[in-house]
Amino acid sequence: MKKKLLYSLLVALCGLQTTYAQEATLRLADCAGGCALTIGAQVAGQYVSFQMDIVAPGGCRLEKAESAAAYASLNLQAATLQNGLVRMAAYTDNALRLEFDGSDVFTVQFQGVPANASTFTLKNIRFAAADGTETLLPPVSVTYQGTSPQPTPYDLNGDGAVNVGDVTTLVNMILGKTALLNGADLNSDGSVNVGDVTTLVNRILGK
Repeated sequence: MKKKLLYSLLVALCGLQTTYAQEATLRLADCAGGCALTIGAQVAGQYVSFQMDIVAPGGCRLEKAESAAAYASLNLQAATLQNGLVRMAAYTDNALRLEFDGSDVFTVQFQGVPANASTFTLKNIRFAAADGTETLLPPVSVTYQGTSPQPTPYDLNGDGAVNVGDVTTLVNMILGKTALLNGADLNSDGSVNVGDVTTLVNRILGK
């Protein structure tokens, strides 16, 4: 009895309960034509969804976003709200509960990233529990100082060359199968349509 009482007092006085700082983490690395932003999260509790905004340097465009392997059950969505601002949202399948322990949650690739001192900021980071309770994490920023070359004009798929692959990417954007990217309006007429395909084909043929 005395041992139990002493342990209870130690827990109360020293805070021996399992706790940790609630925060998001960011890492940046070079990728073809831009950089990859890897996002981790450390937040106490079990959650079924989260949402966050990424403020990217001006001129960047969202290439793709993927869940990390450990969170393969997440349904991840990413959309560009305006130039430089990307909203990420994710939720779990079948009301699965996830604990974000600081490991990688997902990666996001950007094209057209300025090579020197480009800052990415994560803000409005909200985690929601099954009962609707939300946890808001503080913003976090990271600065990219890589050496990635600027993308080649007309290189819509970011592979470093202008070829039929870019035509396929452009057609998919026109058909709504792929999100529109900044710079897809190749003939600068204010819209992305078959005219841009013609412009791209002529560029490939050297006309």
